Amino acid sequence: MADWRINEKYRKPRRAKGTPFFVQRNYYALGVLVFGAFSWYLYELSPASQKLKRLQLQEDKLKIPEGLAIKIKHHQAGLGGGPIEELLAKAREKEVQKLDNESEPPSWFILMKTFQNISPQVIPIIKKILPKLYILNS
Repeated sequence: MADWRINEKYRKPRRAKGTPFFVQRNYYALGVLVFGAFSWYLYELSPASQKLKRLQLQEDKLKIPEGLAIKIKHHQAGLGGGPIEELLAKAREKEVQKLDNESEPPSWFILMKTFQNISPQVIPIIKKILPKLYILNS
């Protein structure tokens, strides 16, 4: 609640919006942006810029890489990802070949779980112990 003896006209504003400084700041920011855009436009029209672009095109600095060009063509033709899918398929094939060629023996836990290479006398004992181990681990 405002005190009746304080004249609200002379108080500082609590918000910047609507104040003369706020308006000046907006004009200043707009001027900076317009100056930057105008400077860029003049640079693009200058002969030095045109010469630089021509040199870069002659030296193939702006050339699109081959992989990207193939990807763009695939995308324009509506074929999806293109080379990426081919690379993923090759990676999957290599992974399958790697898994097929591995001759490492399975771990002891897998051997116990599947009861491979274990004498038949030990299997009933392991079957009794395994549920207790699962209860202890969970």
